[in-house]
Amino acid sequence: MRWGIILVAIGIACSIVHAILLNDFLRRNVPEVLARDSGVPSQRQSRVYLVQGVTPRWVTLLGLPAIPLFLLGIVLIAISCLVTVLH
Repeated sequence: MRWGIILVAIGIACSIVHAILLNDFLRRNVPEVLARDSGVPSQRQSRVYLVQGVTPRWVTLLGLPAIPLFLLGIVLIAISCLVTVLH
């Protein structure tokens, strides 16, 4: 159970840190991606931005293990609970 909780916490931490760093790099390097025109309704703001090479590769790699770690932690917690109940 302890390893499942640790993996879930690491997955959540990776996701939060990735979001913060991605937002920071986008705000510094491509501020028009995050800018919203308040005069235009949100349905008509369908601009597509191709942002390539703006963030360092390590920021992208930090976000990759977030979901698998979270899901693996949930699976480990579920298995641990089942073993405890059935034992």
